[in-house]
Amino acid sequence: MGGSAVLEAQPSPNLDGFVEELTRRGQRFEDVGVAITEGYRKLGPDFPGMGEHWVNPGLVIAGTLDPDRPPVIAYTTRRGKRVLVGFAFTRVLAPDEVPPKTVFPASAWHDHTGGVDEESLILSGPASMHAHGEGYRLSMVHVWTALENPDDVLAQNNWALPFFRTGLPVPDEVSSSAARALSLTDVGIPFYRLLLSDGIELQDPLLSEAMRAFEERGEEVRTWVEARIGEDQIGRTDLRELESIWLDLWDTLERSLPKDEYSAIGMLKGG
Repeated sequence: MGGSAVLEAQPSPNLDGFVEELTRRGQRFEDVGVAITEGYRKLGPDFPGMGEHWVNPGLVIAGTLDPDRPPVIAYTTRRGKRVLVGFAFTRVLAPDEVPPKTVFPASAWHDHTGGVDEESLILSGPASMHAHGEGYRLSMVHVWTALENPDDVLAQNNWALPFFRTGLPVPDEVSSSAARALSLTDVGIPFYRLLLSDGIELQDPLLSEAMRAFEERGEEVRTWVEARIGEDQIGRTDLRELESIWLDLWDTLERSLPKDEYSAIGMLKGG
């Protein structure tokens, strides 16, 4: 049975009920060994705003909407331990096809076609997806069950993640610029190196020059974090300091890289 038939044949519970059921049934995946036993494998790095993607290829292609068998599990590492943070559901779509009507609103789905965005550059979908033919794409919706997302339970990025990883309190409102800067203390440096080298194919000496700028800003952010360990709240002034570090990084890259190369990596700056 194809993914379309499975989705259309299943009833559409309300979103709150689905998330509650997913949260309850997904608790077993708090043990990553259970995920491995059930056929999930890590694909790509720990994304600053999305965590690790642990993928079950068969479920990704099937496109089922089963809270007991999510196609993708999201983990991150905190204090040396891998921690469950959420899940994602997938759908392989034809060139002109839109996600079917399900418990998720159409606006919650985002596509991966191998284009220039963070997730697509690394997570273009299992190779078997391409057996469907040229132009097919992988559509995905994230569900943040184990780490509250300040934006929305179905938002693609959860910018609480960088604060969670460092053990700092999560602000009520988090800008992506502040969160991206904070990620430079842990997963951000290897993540952006991978995007620059493999995703955008930036070569040395420009790659080394760009990464030097990332690493220098990472040291600034570590100093920022050390001054705030143990605080009960991260205020707006604190966040502006992080935002300034992130924007200064991009000013440095714009000055140091040729125009074409800077334009190629500009999408990584975010909003």
